[in-house]
Formats: sequence, structure tokens, C-alpha cells
Amino acid sequence: MDGAETLEPGAGTRGGRPPKTIAIAVNLTMTDYDAVTKLGSKRTRQTGEDVTRDRVFSEAIQAYAKSLSAAE
Repeated sequence: MDGAETLEPGAGTRGGRPPKTIAIAVNLTMTDYDAVTKLGSKRTRQTGEDVTRDRVFSEAIQAYAKSLSAAE
């Protein structure tokens, strides 16, 4: 999470504005760090492509935001 703006895969081919990105810092306990690492490894095995910790966090935040909006 270096703060550099990057396009999501396929964003350039869709047209329109690229998605907005923000930089965040996350303080994790060793237990949580281990869980994130395991989730990334599991996702890598499932999809067959490299899954970074940034992507794991991004997907978790998106899922959380979706659950909040569904509760309204």
C-alpha cells in the first residue's frame, strides 16, 4: 500500500473514470497477520493468480461496505 494510484485490472478497457483509490495503514496483531496471509494463500490457490495483501484487504473492505448497505 504505497499510496500510488493504480488501475484495477480491466479498468482501462471499460472506459470512463478509473476507480478511486485511497491509502490506508493497518495495524495487525500477529494472529490477524497470519490469518490475512493464509487467506491470501488460499485465494491464490483458488484463482491460480498471485493475490496480494492489498487485494485481500480491498475485498474485505468491499464486502464489509456491501453488508452495511444491505442492512439499511
